[in-house]
Amino acid sequence: YGFNLGGMGTLTSRVDYTYQTKVFNDPQNAVISMQPGYGLLNARLVWDAAQGGWQVSLAGSNLTDKAYYSTEQNLLATYDAVTGQPGRPREVLFAVRKAF
Repeated sequence: YGFNLGGMGTLTSRVDYTYQTKVFNDPQNAVISMQPGYGLLNARLVWDAAQGGWQVSLAGSNLTDKAYYSTEQNLLATYDAVTGQPGRPREVLFAVRKAF
């Protein structure tokens, strides 16, 4: 949603939530390689100046700092291990842009 700030520009906000149900990461549906369901909360706030081409933004992803795996592989039969790539932790980004 955008909010007109008159001569000061525009303020735009966004909040989104995504949910992934549980997923089995192998054909056998082994419990050890199951990724439980998880949700991610993201938000962004952007200020666009009325003049001068300036933009300032503050964004955050995985704001609840949920621990999850983006991929997982069951290697128990071959290497006696289950491996996976952790999902991204909470991240915050502050950016300033100038259009010429």
